[in-house]
Parts: sequence; structure tokens; C-alpha cells
Amino acid sequence: MTEISIRTKSKDNRESVSWIISTSLARGKSIIKAAMKKTRSLLAEYEKRNNISSEKFFKKYHAGLAGDGGDVIDWAGEHQIYLDLKRNLEVLEDITFAH
Repeated sequence: MTEISIRTKSKDNRESVSWIISTSLARGKSIIKAAMKKTRSLLAEYEKRNNISSEKFFKKYHAGLAGDGGDVIDWAGEHQIYLDLKRNLEVLEDITFAH
């Protein structure tokens, strides 16, 4: 477990610091969720056009069986972005903030 300690010079700032951190974490989650929704929508278009799930496509891509055309690279990139966003959201959701 990682623990981070934040200190302020003035005890009067504790409430403001708590609010800033809590709000920032919530905003970060919200931004990531919005990005995931948009990315998921793009992935759904590729899936519909190619009649295969992004997960199955990505396995084929990594095995070298999906080709290397523009759509293939774009689809793989979008799927990787989705995976990265998902991981970042998991990290943010794992954070507990005690104030």
C-alpha cells in the first residue's frame, strides 16, 4: 500500500486542502469515465463494422493476425487507450482519502 502525507503550514487550511483533494479525485474519475464512454463508443463502431469484439480483435492484433491497415492500427490504438483509461480509473477508485 502506498501512503501519501500532505501537510499545510496553517491549520486553518486543512479544510480547504481536504476539499481540493476530494474534489480533484472526483473530477479525475469523472473525466476518465467520460473519456471511456467516448472511446467505448468508437470501439463499438469498429466492432459492428468488423463483426468481432475489441477484446478478440486485440488478441489477434497482438498475435500478428489482424493485418496492419489504417483501421487496424486505429482500432488497436483506441482499444489500448480504453485499457489505459480503465486501469487509471481503477487506481483512482482504489484511493481512500482520510481527512
